[in-house]
Amino acid sequence: MEITTGAPPTHPVLGLMGAVDSMLADILESPIWSCTDAERAEAVELAHKIVGRSEALRLRTIHDVDTHELASQAGATSTAAWLRHKLHLHPGAIGADVKLAKALETNLQATGQALAAGRISLQHAKIIRESINLLPKDISDDQKREGEARLLQLATRHDPKELRQLGIHLYETIDPEDAERRLGEQLERERKRAEQKRSITFSHSGPGLQSARVQLPTDEMARLKALLDPLARPRKTDANGPDTRTASRRLGDAFVELLDLTLAAGEAPTRGGTKPQIIITMTLAQLVTGIGYATLDSGEQISAETARLLACDADVIPAVLNGKGQVLDLGRTTRFFTTAQRHALGIRDGMECNFPSCDRPAKWCDAHHITHWADGGRTDLNNGVLLCGAHHNLIHNSDWQVRTGPNGRPEYIPPPWIDINQRPIRT
Repeated sequence: MEITTGAPPTHPVLGLMGAVDSMLADILESPIWSCTDAERAEAVELAHKIVGRSEALRLRTIHDVDTHELASQAGATSTAAWLRHKLHLHPGAIGADVKLAKALETNLQATGQALAAGRISLQHAKIIRESINLLPKDISDDQKREGEARLLQLATRHDPKELRQLGIHLYETIDPEDAERRLGEQLERERKRAEQKRSITFSHSGPGLQSARVQLPTDEMARLKALLDPLARPRKTDANGPDTRTASRRLGDAFVELLDLTLAAGEAPTRGGTKPQIIITMTLAQLVTGIGYATLDSGEQISAETARLLACDADVIPAVLNGKGQVLDLGRTTRFFTTAQRHALGIRDGMECNFPSCDRPAKWCDAHHITHWADGGRTDLNNGVLLCGAHHNLIHNSDWQVRTGPNGRPEYIPPPWIDINQRPIRT
């Protein structure tokens, strides 16, 4: 009777992998200083080829693990999760490897063979898969195989970055006419989606610094770049030396210059007859001495010295207060409130729509006569109030009323169905 003892026999594949691992260890311990330059060049190519073959082997084992559901047997939620825990890998990278391993064994077998032969790198294989996935879903399998074959040819002559760009336009070479039609339809869909996402978000990013995140459709952003480009060019070398600003700093300076040009333009946009301007509120002492601070109409504070500088050559309105914090009455006998009066109303009432609980900015508001002009009301500060469009319409076309209260500020009388006693509401 024959009795077998000891460890079970090693699977041939594992035996070969162990032998390769041992050989690689020996190679790494061998000195290469005695190699000729020609041998060094050949060694680099061989090492690159070995890496490609090793990656092909790794992906093949990953696919084998996936098809035999080792992850579920171990209680893991997926093969990627099982490998991430077992090998301590980055979750995003191993997830992509699992998908690539499956593709190389199914619909991208030619790419898998090229990787196993060491003709392409792992990065090339990943980009080929990404490029094939970009093709229209309804094209034939033959067209997909044709696309894969073209990319494999290109991969032997281009680096991964170049291959990715070529892969983006792959369908144009397979079916130029249909690609043009599809691209036009795709761009139109993207344009409509982009318009819905058009936005500007302001945020505080540090002491004295604000940030803006701008999202625009591609063509609109191109228009903005076209406006900034001539203003962002490096300055010519002069007595102060060359322009050492970074590209991003030049663009920032150009954007500020663009704002100044817009504010100074005769056709600048208006709101309620008022061109876009900045109001800086400060005391007379602060304006004269440059000591202390001033407040912008946005509520942010700047130094008094900066305010003095802006008042020299920028389109700003310094609203100077007396010792009691009161703004000079700028009353006029004209039909419409002047720009100065609108600014004074905004400063008096907090730079917002004056209606209770409304925070619409003053720049978006209309100047309303508390006692209507047709009824003999004057166009002065005591008879004016800033109301946003919705509340201006409410006062004119509902039972809400506004009047000047005993403190000289506007107060609001609600309809009886809101308050039967119609008690005044003061803001």
